[in-house]
Amino acid sequence: MTAIRVMGILSLCALVTVGSICRADPPPQPDAQPSNRAAAVHSLRKTVMVNPKVLDAYVGQYELAPKVILVLSRQNRHLFAQITGQPILEVFPESETTFFWKVVDMQFAIQRDQDGSVVGLAFGRGDQKAIAKRISGQVPPEDDIPERAEHIQSPRLAALTKETETHGKPALERFWNEMRDKTPLVEPIPGETRDSFVTFLWRGNQTTRRVCVSGGLPTGERDKPLARLDDTDVWYRTERIPNDSRFVYGFQVNWPSRLPEDQPSLMQLMPRLRVKLDPLNPRDVTIQSKLRSLVELPKAPRQPWVDRLEDVPVGTLLETKIMSNILKQEREFTVYTPARYDSSERGTDKYRLLIVFDGPSYQSNDEIPAPVILDNLIAKAKIPPTVAVFVKHADRNRDLACSEPFADFVAKELIPWTRKNYDVSHEPGQTIVGGLSQGGLMAAYCGLRHADVVGNVLSLSGSYQWFPGARDETGPNDGEPGWLTRQYAATPHRPIRFYLQAGRFEDSFPLSLLAENRRFRDVLQAKGYSVQYSELNGAHDFQAWRGAFAEGLIELSKRHDGK
Repeated sequence: MTAIRVMGILSLCALVTVGSICRADPPPQPDAQPSNRAAAVHSLRKTVMVNPKVLDAYVGQYELAPKVILVLSRQNRHLFAQITGQPILEVFPESETTFFWKVVDMQFAIQRDQDGSVVGLAFGRGDQKAIAKRISGQVPPEDDIPERAEHIQSPRLAALTKETETHGKPALERFWNEMRDKTPLVEPIPGETRDSFVTFLWRGNQTTRRVCVSGGLPTGERDKPLARLDDTDVWYRTERIPNDSRFVYGFQVNWPSRLPEDQPSLMQLMPRLRVKLDPLNPRDVTIQSKLRSLVELPKAPRQPWVDRLEDVPVGTLLETKIMSNILKQEREFTVYTPARYDSSERGTDKYRLLIVFDGPSYQSNDEIPAPVILDNLIAKAKIPPTVAVFVKHADRNRDLACSEPFADFVAKELIPWTRKNYDVSHEPGQTIVGGLSQGGLMAAYCGLRHADVVGNVLSLSGSYQWFPGARDETGPNDGEPGWLTRQYAATPHRPIRFYLQAGRFEDSFPLSLLAENRRFRDVLQAKGYSVQYSELNGAHDFQAWRGAFAEGLIELSKRHDGK
């Protein structure tokens, strides 16, 4: 039989539809039928069991045409066939010597000589047959698939590789001098306006074994390793990042690839695991006493309210505490009153009330400078004059885990106390409860439980993936995420307005805070709630929240005023 006829038969392999991975270059024959026909035909065929020792006698290589080999191999009780250039697929025994494919209308029959030795097979369909001679009783060795060479996306690093080949170490020194105060390296992507190549760089030395970056885009990796540029001291990682991103990052140098799983060993190791600043990036921020390097790409949203504006009067902060009968303990908080606060001057026009959880974080210039933001917004008439209460937590996880007692404390003790002692409105529509992360979750829970007191919720990266027991290390870990979302779905509509913000970098697996915020938004909108939803290209950090806090206050004011 000619090679052309054999290739005509092989063209039937183009019918195989396994995720579109099987292709054949020769043109299809006129009688070719869709693979679903093959599946229908072969679903009627009966299969038999064949002894694995018999299958072993068939294992080997069969030549269908020059450079076209069919390889038979066995795995347990299953026989597999692979034709040159095609995927490996199981074939099914119709008898001890006849086998067929289920994904294409093809079969073959084993041929033996007078001595019973396997010498070939008859391969094809219907009248189209090809005789393939057995050329080996062995399966060819598996290819040693090499690691894919690192593709250098950064144009500057690609140029550096050529420079070092020509000029060696002097080229490296020039490169590092060029990078001083300019990292991470941000480069345009040809033909692209939305994203840029952002390359994180670390200069290694003779002790550097492993470098990872903490921050940037979520990838599903626990660690985000940097690659070493050939034999140089350049360690790098390039990511494609939106041009309006703002986030923090740091480097993990020579951390172990696997951290201990038991808590005592991990705690013993933690003091040695320091996240390092980028020494080539002059911009850094302090977040909860931790120093991180800052990235603000050219189109990152402006945050005009986080720094004190010129000639803006300063409000007053007063530390105080009350005894809670509900919680059976004293609770501390800080009250902010705007400049020139005077209850006697406003008459029936009461001050708006803002309650926020994680109070100390809202009083930190490194995190969210809420008093400065409030001073600016009030002075520029972006929000009405507002009294704010910054709540402290002795046990944050207990308070903010959709706690009924804590929600009752807020609605039945803290807000009434504030209304009694300050000239704030008693209207739910003039009361905002807000928070970040788990505090955002708790703010939404307060709204659900006490809509007669709270009319506005300001949630920044709310932890809507939470479920009862989620933070209990000794409790069940099979809870379903989105508990509060389901409560809203099952509860009649309440008169509450929402401002929700989430970061597109908050998309970890398996529990995506971003996805849960979107789901919560969708449920609220389906229930008829007024929802202002905002997404930023940022992570779960204060650099995103400080701007979003101001925007949330402005948006909730607009909606209430009907502007």
